Amino acid sequence: MKKNLMTFVLLLGITGCCSYKDIPYVVYRNNEIDESIGPMKDYCIYDYISQVKMRRDNEEYNPAHYHILFPPKRYIKKLLGCNENRCFLYTNSRGIALFQDEYPWERKYENGFRQISADSAESQLSVFTNRTKGIELIENKNHYMYVDQEIRIVFFNLSNDDYQSFVELPLKSLDIRRRGEVQIIK
Repeated sequence: MKKNLMTFVLLLGITGCCSYKDIPYVVYRNNEIDESIGPMKDYCIYDYISQVKMRRDNEEYNPAHYHILFPPKRYIKKLLGCNENRCFLYTNSRGIALFQDEYPWERKYENGFRQISADSAESQLSVFTNRTKGIELIENKNHYMYVDQEIRIVFFNLSNDDYQSFVELPLKSLDIRRRGEVQIIK
């Protein structure tokens, strides 16, 4: 009897202790989803939807909507933005940059994941730099790029220890809910 009661209490404890307080949140303003960073255990989620929703002449703009899990928000040192592009700078000069290439004629990179040189990363990250302060890339660190049509993600200044939190986890969690694109209406 004690054994059955102990097993029942153990099962109840395991199944009944799920916490919903760490579920990431999305900010809604005027019935539109706005980009947000919300808590999820030790990590944070970046939820993005482009604000472009229009139709003109023979073009129709379909907004992108995706979310991606990032390393802990408490380590984010700075958030840089340039138009629809975002760059998250962390301690120790590590970072993740997101680029929206919704126009097909802007896309110059093949889809997939690859390691890139510091020069290649620097040319892409130059969007976020100005003459007074910039993102300094460290030559002996690792830099990676992931491309999926309209989304380009650059991971920079990473050591081998950073790979799981800064590359593997974000790519496994990347959820593209709606692809952004510009379509020509015929």
